[in-house]
Amino acid sequence: MEIPLEQAARGTETRIRIPTYEDCDTCKGSGAKPGTKARTCPTCEGQGQVRMQQGFFSIQQTCPKCHGTGKIIPEPCPACHGAARVKKQKTLSVKIPAA
Repeated sequence: MEIPLEQAARGTETRIRIPTYEDCDTCKGSGAKPGTKARTCPTCEGQGQVRMQQGFFSIQQTCPKCHGTGKIIPEPCPACHGAARVKKQKTLSVKIPAA
């Protein structure tokens, strides 16, 4: 942010806008379409992790279907597309003290 030298010397108050994420108003932060809800992931059965075994080697990794949440959203919210939050702009008032 840039301000003129005169304002910096006297001090000023200005407004700045910053991007922020807030819970989606449509789905109330669930990510699911209103009237529906998330279901338990059938791949990991809600654990969020899957185990692959080959011989005596066993590897545990994040479930590829639910990405570790343990739940899937069959009908995503139309407003946030299942993300459960939306990007908004917030305006803040900032006081710049005299130099």
